[in-house]
Amino acid sequence: MRSRELLERTGRLLARFSLGVSALLILAIMGVTVAEVIGRYFLNAPLHGKGDIIKLMLGAALFFAMPIVTVRREHICVDLLDGLTDARISRLRDFFVDLSLGGMMITLAYWVAQRVENFYNRGEVTELLFIPKYPLAFFIAFVLFASGFLLILTMLMRAWQRSTSKNPKPLLAGRKRLDAPDDEDRGF
Repeated sequence: MRSRELLERTGRLLARFSLGVSALLILAIMGVTVAEVIGRYFLNAPLHGKGDIIKLMLGAALFFAMPIVTVRREHICVDLLDGLTDARISRLRDFFVDLSLGGMMITLAYWVAQRVENFYNRGEVTELLFIPKYPLAFFIAFVLFASGFLLILTMLMRAWQRSTSKNPKPLLAGRKRLDAPDDEDRGF
């Protein structure tokens, strides 16, 4: 098995796991909300610490999906200038945007990591359930760093692939155009 196939297979497995965990966390948020509403209005017994639980699960759900959304380039984007520029300028623009976004994510990861240290040293916990904040903050810092690193890595791999191949196969995935067919290769 070639290294590219192994990388793509591993990427697909990690993506399925990550997006599956994110989906389960969103489902759990919905379940906690339903349980709290039923408890509050029908049993006159609201769920204690619902806000803490939902905040932690929402943070985890968002950041479990972030690396996959970043690598697939599925963030919300406005393509007002795409029709006015040719493909070379668009690729060059995307290169610099991806490079700057990757750098910003890594910088943000560093700042969040500093907050993790503060959370740990001060023993900060959530308001009602007294759950320590530093594990989730550490996870967020790790995911931000991984997302920034993956964004820069895939950007460099795309640029290298375009420079060495006359007919490049899409690496991982790219932005889906509205007029593109639905069976387009989306990577992992």
